[in-house]
Amino acid sequence: MSSRWLRLTTIVAEREIRQRGRSRAFGVSTIVLLLVVAAAVILPVQVPLIIAYALSYTVIYADGANVFYRVLGFLPPTAPIAMPVLYAAGDVPAWQAAVSAVLVAAGTVWMARTAATIYGRSILRTGARVRLRQVLAPRG
Repeated sequence: MSSRWLRLTTIVAEREIRQRGRSRAFGVSTIVLLLVVAAAVILPVQVPLIIAYALSYTVIYADGANVFYRVLGFLPPTAPIAMPVLYAAGDVPAWQAAVSAVLVAAGTVWMARTAATIYGRSILRTGARVRLRQVLAPRG
C-alpha cells in the first residue's frame, strides 16, 4: 500500500473526527472502509494480470506457447505479463514485442483519456444521476 494512499485515508479520517465530533474508532473504521473500497475497485484491473501470470507457467513448462497466450501478449491489460514471458521463452521475435509495447502505450493513453472524460462529465457534476451513455456520448 502506498504512503500516498495511507496519507489520504488519514486526512479523511481526521476530517471526520474534527468536523463531525466522531470518535477515534470511527476514524479507524473510515480508513478500513476506504481500503475495502479501494480493493474492490482495483480487482477488475488485477484479474487479467493474475490470469496472465497463472497461464505463464504453461509457456514456461510446455514446449512453446499456445495461440491463446500469444493473443494475451498483444492485449494491453495482459501484455505487460504475457509478452515478456513469450520473449524470454523465445516464442516471439523482437518486432512482435515492440508492437505489443506500442499497443500497451496506446491503450494506456486511451484509458487515461476515457477516465478523464468520465471524471470530468460525471463525478465533477452535481445534481441528478448521470448515466454512462450520457457521459460517453460525444460532445457537440
